[in-house]
This record gives sequence, structure tokens and C-alpha cells, in this order.
Amino acid sequence: MNKQNGITYTARRCFFKVLLVLIVAGVSGAAAADNDSLKLSESGNAQYELQNYQDAVTAFEGALKKDLAAYGKGHIAVIRDYKNLGKAWLALENYNKAIEYYQNALSGAVKIYGSGNSVVKTIRKNMVIAWQALGQYNSAITLLEDVLDEDLTKYGRNHPQVAEDWNALGYAWEKSENYKKATEYYELALDSNLKAYNEEHPEVARRWSSLGNVWALAGNHIKAISFYEKALKVNEKSFGEAHPRVAKNWSQLGISWYELGHYSKAISFFEKANKSNILNYGIEYPDVAEGWRYIGLA
Repeated sequence: MNKQNGITYTARRCFFKVLLVLIVAGVSGAAAADNDSLKLSESGNAQYELQNYQDAVTAFEGALKKDLAAYGKGHIAVIRDYKNLGKAWLALENYNKAIEYYQNALSGAVKIYGSGNSVVKTIRKNMVIAWQALGQYNSAITLLEDVLDEDLTKYGRNHPQVAEDWNALGYAWEKSENYKKATEYYELALDSNLKAYNEEHPEVARRWSSLGNVWALAGNHIKAISFYEKALKVNEKSFGEAHPRVAKNWSQLGISWYELGHYSKAISFFEKANKSNILNYGIEYPDVAEGWRYIGLA
């Protein structure tokens, strides 16, 4: 960061801190409580964008306190405050706090917006992230199943959103090490995308890659390779060899060939992946170090 940008960043942060203190103390120029709350919310969002997450929490808590006093728990402004606090605590990796606030936001948001609303879906999505970060995969799966039921009713089996729901469930089962269940959901997602698109669509490649991952985790690297090769073929055609998705497929193939003891093949794929990743991300990218580690072991 250059000096000018550093000064701008510091000045902006000081401004928002002063604004926050003034509003919380009740000496801002705003006469109405709801106006104070809105300013606190805006200040919190600004701090969040600057990645000053603890300052964002302080601002959002101030907004919540004012809105609860003015409106009560079920008001749209209170739901906004709960949701904002959820995202700030999620960014701070305090997942229990994030879930607590998201649960409060969810109960009110469903009543006001309906379960299929984008606000509700965002809250649920972030709750799933928090549950998975805590290793509470059963809680994540329960929430994802509710979302799937609603989307199946709304869209039908062959809609891209339903495929995403199945994929998310597959990932949750994969993380809980139930590879059979994970495979079932990944296959449902693949079938849905094949009907909605065709075999050469990038979303289909994502499903093949997911299936490759779960078969690799289950120890069946021959099957994993067959899916990785399908994903690679589509991604090379769709994006070109310099794309990160292609590099990811090369790395996946490298790992599976390494696990099968075909070290020369593994090295070839890792070298391709590393060359691409260095061009796209630089030499310090974690996947580059991982590639070198495998090359050293082979």
C-alpha cells in the first residue's frame, strides 16, 4: 500500500470510529432513533468492507440495541441487525456467535419474507458455512435438506438451483466421511445438470470433479481418475489450459496417480499444475507448495 492510500485508509477508519462514538453516545445530529440506527448500520457495513470486523460488531450491536428498543424483535430493522452481526462474527470465525445471530435473523425473516426469499437463503447458506466450520455436519445437513425440499417444490428436479442443493448436501456428507451418501447426492446433481445443460458444460465438469474427489477419499483412485479426466476435458475446452480449474484438475490427477504408484504420470501433472498456478497466483500459492511436495516424494 502506498503512503497516500495508507493515509486515506487511516482517515476513513478514524472517521467511522468518531461517527460510531458520537452515535452510540447519543450526540449525533440525528433526531430520530431510527436514523441513528441506520447510521450505525451503515458505519458497521463500512467497517466490514474495510475488514475491521470487531469495529463492525460494535456498530451493529449499537444498531440492534436501538432497534430492539424502538420496534421489538420481529421488525425488519432488527432482522437486518441480527443478519449483519451474523456476518461479522462469521468473518471473525466465531461460528457459535454467528449461528446465534443468524438463528434470530432466520426466524423473523421467514415470517416477513417467506422461506424462498433470497434474504432467507443467504442466512441459511451462511449458517451452513458456520455449522460445517464447527464440524456440526448433521446440523448443516438438516438445514440443507429443508432448502432442497423448498427448491424441489419451486423449481423441479432439473433446475440448476436444485443441482446446487444436491451438490451442497454431497459436500456435507463428504465432510462427515459418509462417502456413499456423498456419492448419491453428487450423482443427483450431475444428472440434473446433464438434463439442464449437456456434457460439455462447466457445471457438469464441477460435478465430475466432485465425484472424483469423493471416490479418491474412498480410496478408489481408478474411478476418481475417470471423473477427473472428464472434468479436465470439459474445462480445457471451455477455459483453456491456463485456467485455474484446469490446474486444479491436473493436481487432482497428480494426487490419484501418485496414490496408485504411477509416479512419472503424477510428476507430469503436478508440473503442469504448478506452471499454471505460478502464472495465475505466484510462487507462494499453497497449491504450488503442495505440488512440489508430491514431486519431491515421487
